[in-house]
Amino acid sequence: MIFENTNPRKEKMFPVFLTGLITVICLTVLKTINTNWVREFSLYTTSVFFESLGFVLIGCLVGSLIETYLDSSILLKLSEGHRISGFFLSALAGIVFPVCECAIVPVVKSLIRKGMPPAMGITFLLSVPIVNPVVGLSTYLAFNGSWQAAGLRLLTGYMVSVMIGLSTDFILKDKIIKTSAESVGSCSCGHNHTHETCGCGHDHEIEQTSGEDKSFLRELFRLTAHSWNEFLHIAPYFITGICAASLSRSLFNFKALQGLFNHEGLSSLFMMGGAFALNLCSEADAFVGASFRSIIPGAAIFSFLVYGPMMDLKLLAMYQSLFFRRTSVFLFAAVTLFTSCATLIISLLNWGGFFGL
Repeated sequence: MIFENTNPRKEKMFPVFLTGLITVICLTVLKTINTNWVREFSLYTTSVFFESLGFVLIGCLVGSLIETYLDSSILLKLSEGHRISGFFLSALAGIVFPVCECAIVPVVKSLIRKGMPPAMGITFLLSVPIVNPVVGLSTYLAFNGSWQAAGLRLLTGYMVSVMIGLSTDFILKDKIIKTSAESVGSCSCGHNHTHETCGCGHDHEIEQTSGEDKSFLRELFRLTAHSWNEFLHIAPYFITGICAASLSRSLFNFKALQGLFNHEGLSSLFMMGGAFALNLCSEADAFVGASFRSIIPGAAIFSFLVYGPMMDLKLLAMYQSLFFRRTSVFLFAAVTLFTSCATLIISLLNWGGFFGL
């Protein structure tokens, strides 16, 4: 049978459908309640979810195509030759490898295991979730067709990731990753794998078919199941982030902090903290950031869009599976510092208007 042993794990699927059904029912009920914050929360959650869902699904599909069919050793050729130029080339990998931050850590594990220098792997890790065409398109649409906003976000993400990679190589040298086979060669992503030393972060029961039927239907089902597994991995962070953002918009008294928001430096730190806590997917966070345009200065929204794909709670936890604790602390400090500097430059050049009203 073509579908034998190829179904995605049912225990993963049922909670997602159940959660979606409960969410729809709750939002429908809440919309009928005559309470301003409840109505605003339900409308905002629904609109942002459906606006951004398509980009998340596109990212899962494209990422699955690449992870399934592209030999990752091709990317290693980018790092050959002059070591410094390798950092700049690695930061461009997102153009042909557009996966979000939820899936990037296992991919970097695999590349480092195949020979990519760890510091160069950090550049790859930080750049791919932000320097890719899906993120660029979602940013363009979220900010009313502003190529300036999309281009500035991608360019800043590119430069910040390169500088952090070079800084890591210079400061930490070889004391970057955990060197044991358990930490680098084995999978710690929380998924069920049937083969050893997996680094892609997905269930590969569907991939145990080498040498068997290679029909188009089997390959299509294999790709669909792989994309579905990736979406299941991303969905909890995606939905939780949208709900948290909706609650903050509905319940938080932004007018009480109007003085804070009038100060670009303090408001930028506030938005970076929000990006860290909300754990939004980089393929959808532009829509959340754009929703604050009437309240937050444009430079602060810019900091939100650059910081989130590189550093948040879920990423910091995932980093522990690959890096020493000192490396994770260094990355947190470096991403915060370089993003703050980039935001300051944007503010001084008066380019924050690309992200504001």
